[in-house]
Amino acid sequence: MTTRPSTVLDFNLADVDVSERPKWTSADLGDAMLAAARTHATKRRERSDGTVDVNAWWRKGDDLHVRIWPGTGAARDLVEQRTYNARDFARVALGMTLPEMMERYGRTSSTPRPAPPAPTPPESQRPSPEAVGAAWDALCSRRTLESPAARWLDGRGIPASHAWSGFATLDASAVRDLAASSASAWLGRYVDAAIVAPIRSARTGAVVALQARALDPASPDDKRRTIGRLSDEDGTPRAYGRPDRIGSAALVLLVEGLVDTLAGSVLANYGDGVVVVGAVDAGGMPKVAAWLAAQSTAPVVVVRHLDGVETDGAGQAAADEAVRLLGKRARHFAWGRVDDEPGFLARLLSLGADARPRLKKGFDLGDALALAADEDVRTSTVATSFLAAIGAALSSPGGSP
Repeated sequence: MTTRPSTVLDFNLADVDVSERPKWTSADLGDAMLAAARTHATKRRERSDGTVDVNAWWRKGDDLHVRIWPGTGAARDLVEQRTYNARDFARVALGMTLPEMMERYGRTSSTPRPAPPAPTPPESQRPSPEAVGAAWDALCSRRTLESPAARWLDGRGIPASHAWSGFATLDASAVRDLAASSASAWLGRYVDAAIVAPIRSARTGAVVALQARALDPASPDDKRRTIGRLSDEDGTPRAYGRPDRIGSAALVLLVEGLVDTLAGSVLANYGDGVVVVGAVDAGGMPKVAAWLAAQSTAPVVVVRHLDGVETDGAGQAAADEAVRLLGKRARHFAWGRVDDEPGFLARLLSLGADARPRLKKGFDLGDALALAADEDVRTSTVATSFLAAIGAALSSPGGSP
């Protein structure tokens, strides 16, 4: 069996020689490293924990085996088991000194930071559901498999061609085209590149809200922006996916977040009667579950975020409450531990102890497809195994996939 490179982080992320960077913060150094990677790397993937994986272009590496921590100015080569501070990264990856790297790719502390986003328009100017729906239609008309959002999804192991109806790209040209729309004041906050996903009314299926997620956010605070309300006037929750189709569903997958909804829709393509419903965030999952309990009799599998193998987090707590509200027809999706009786993911990918740190850091359905892609496991294999595990669990009282 091939030994996979360990991802154990046995180093100090702040290990940077401060004598060589009197005018640079750790974030400045990380920005420059990321800018260099965007220039030279042929593969790049943003991870849910804020790190970025790239290929080692300087040694002709083709796989995503180098991880960059943009906020701390550090990188790790998972194949060669080497840790780089910014100075080492400049020397090894670019053949430069640290000042040369910062001159070409970075910005000093005296360089003006990007202007903060424009203030959110007042409530009286909030776009109507009809305006939001029209904006979504306009964005969809521009969609291609070569768009930034499509490439971003492909880089995360989610085939964009299989999630075609669930996303669109927002960029500067799209904002210009939508200038006459009352939704443009919100959409214009992302003039670089963002992936946009529709949020639908559970009653009508109409697109009544959008969420834009920046592909390369300037800060965690500006990563997402929601356009429209997350519930109807009568309190009915709105959700990703197709909440309006649960009446005919043979199985409902209840997930959390934009990426997991798209990942779930890819897997659901390989089953019959599988409907994916995505809560916009962890806080919304119990609300969507309560609505499902009142509106549908279909079995529900709750695919939670694995916030950590050993500790419960917000995603796990929300999923627990969702299962409680749905009652006996609901099941948790069991990720399984790599050092205990293995769950679906561990069995499918034959994960060993070297994968445990990655699961401990946090894991979700989107990460599962990304890890499968790293292991050269086909999406169809993941999907059929995923649905088979769910089917077996539902046929066994009290079972978990």
